[in-house]
Parts: sequence; structure tokens; C-alpha cells
Amino acid sequence: MRIVKWVMGALALLILVPVALLAGGLAWVNTEGGREFLQRQAAGFVPGLRIEGLRGPLPGRLGFARLGYADAEGEWVVLEDGQVALDLTALLSGTLRVERLEAARVALARLPAAGPEAPPTPPGETVLPSLPSLPVAVALDRLAIGRIELGAPVLGQAAVFALDGNARLESGGLLAALDLRRLDAEARASLNLALTPAADRLSARLTFDEAPGGLVAGFIPPPEGGWGEAPLHLAMTLDGPASGAALDLRAGIGEAVGLQASGMVRATPDGGFGATLRGEARAAPLLPAELRPLAMPLGFALDADLPANRRLALRDLSLALPAGTVTAKGGVDLGTEALDLRLVLALVDPGNSARCCRPGWPGPGWPRRRRSPAPSPPRRST
Repeated sequence: MRIVKWVMGALALLILVPVALLAGGLAWVNTEGGREFLQRQAAGFVPGLRIEGLRGPLPGRLGFARLGYADAEGEWVVLEDGQVALDLTALLSGTLRVERLEAARVALARLPAAGPEAPPTPPGETVLPSLPSLPVAVALDRLAIGRIELGAPVLGQAAVFALDGNARLESGGLLAALDLRRLDAEARASLNLALTPAADRLSARLTFDEAPGGLVAGFIPPPEGGWGEAPLHLAMTLDGPASGAALDLRAGIGEAVGLQASGMVRATPDGGFGATLRGEARAAPLLPAELRPLAMPLGFALDADLPANRRLALRDLSLALPAGTVTAKGGVDLGTEALDLRLVLALVDPGNSARCCRPGWPGPGWPRRRRSPAPSPPRRST
């Protein structure tokens, strides 16, 4: 009986001592000295990292007053008033639950200095990015960043955003929703994403709206006189496997410039991709005035694949314009720039179209077929 009591006491001691040490350690890191120790350790492990005002209580709450990261050129990103809040009781049900991941302010003055170029990644078995395999599910209830301040070197002009979202990683699949709002101008973007790499499936919906003269419109060459009061709108959905996902795209700047396309897009693990699409484009303000009635609106159909060897297989390219139609079929070796294309031009009114075309533009006498020149036969020495 005494031996049983001794064994039970020894087992209790083996269990309680680590628990007491862990509790003591947690109590210490939640003191001012313990938090300062953690700040120094983090800076030692990650060169350029500086944390100020670390707070708890750990391990369920981790916050900081300021976190900065610097490279050889100085500090390039700063986070202020950040916090990570965990629901540790959710681990009992197999879920790592992050109740809040927040920061009052993120300031990105510039992109980090370029490091050594990474070696190319060998092709994988799937096109979609792989997800980490974890023993528990991960749930992010709320992502919230009050201000994201981007310096002019990042996007070409300074901009301020706010970000909200949530995500869940479970059973090899990722569900995420993000909402991005611009604070110093009128613009908003939202993304809903469902990714399951094991099933080779992606479902995504992206919308973006921006007031006239916004950030994105600045990257598009404007017509004479500028874009004026034309707002920008984009809506895109993508659903299916990488071997053939359904795509629907609607984009435009005002009423006069826009693009509509729908069909299938595909990709292969070795870097090849292709598309089978139909749609219509409007871009009259971007064309010379004399060409607008002939060229717009432009209907198009495309069926093509570009493998990793960069030999474009063009099964069909059809353009329908008010002035006529253009069709193309064949192949293009982008490595050698060798062409094997059959082009057919059919004009509704050749005389009127020829008068509107500038010298050197394709007209009724345009060659309908172009092949890469055959190599000259070798000369024989005498």
C-alpha cells in the first residue's frame, strides 16, 4: 500500500511540476520584465524587427503599441496598436480560433529592398497553390485594419485604405472574404474565395468600383481630354478546376469604354495556359475619330493554348467590326517568332474602309496568309 501511495505521489509530482513551471513562466512573461525579454528575443531572431509596448495577457492575448521592420535602406513598414486575440477553449474541439487580428494603422512607405533572386520553383502536380496541412482547423473570425497608408513609391501615388475580412482553413480547403475600402477617395473592392487544392477547384468572385480619376484609371492611357467623370467598375467570377474554369468578366470606365467576356480558362502545372472566350469590347474614345465608326463595337471569339514551350496554338480568333470581319488560325512560335497563320479579312464596304485607312494599313489587298520564310539551301563549294 505504501508503494502504491509512493507511485501515485511521484506521478502527481511529475504532472504538477511542469504545470507549475508553465504557470510560473506565463506569469513571468506577463510582467514588464518578461515582455521586455520577449521583445529583445524577437529582435534578435528577426534582423530589422523592432517591437515596442508588448502587452498581454499571454497566451490568449498578444498586443503591441508599435512594430517596425527595416532593411539596409531604413524602416519600410510600421504597424501600430496591433492585437491578436485567441479563443484557447476552442482547441478542445479541434479548432485554433483567432477571434480578432487587428491593427489601428499600417504604414507601408515603400516596398522592401530586393534580396537575392530565389531559384525557380519546379512544377508541381497541381496548378492551384497548396495549403498547409494542420492537425486542427484554423478560424479567423475578424481581420480588421483601420488604416493602411501606402506611400507614393508603392502604387505611383499615395493612398489610404481600410481592410476587413474573415477566413477559415479546414479539411484541406480555404474560405475567405475580404473587403477593401479607400478612405481618401471613393473606391471599394471585395473578394469571396473558396479554394480546395486537393479537388483542384477554385471559386472566386471579385468586384471593384472606383470614382472618376481614381488609382486604377491612372494606369490606363486616357483618351484626349482625359476620363472626365467616368467611374470604373469591374466584376469577375471564376469557378471550376484548373483544367477548365468558367470565367465571366465585366469591366468598364463609364459607358464608352468596356469589356465583356465569358467562357473557359485553363492552366497546366508546367506553366501552360489557354482560353476559350467570347465577348465584346468598346474603346471608341481611345481611337482616332475617323476609325471609331468602323472599329467599334468589337465582337471577338478566341480559342487558343500557350503551352510551356511557348508555341501558341491558335485554333480560332474571330473579330467582328462594323467595317467587316477578321479571322485567324494557325500557330506562332514565340521563341523564334516563326509564324504559320491563315488570316482572312472580309470588308463590308471595301471602298469606304480603304478611304478611312491610313497609308500602310491593311486594305483589300492585304495578304491572307503569312508563313515564316523557308531557310535558304546551303551553297556547295566548288
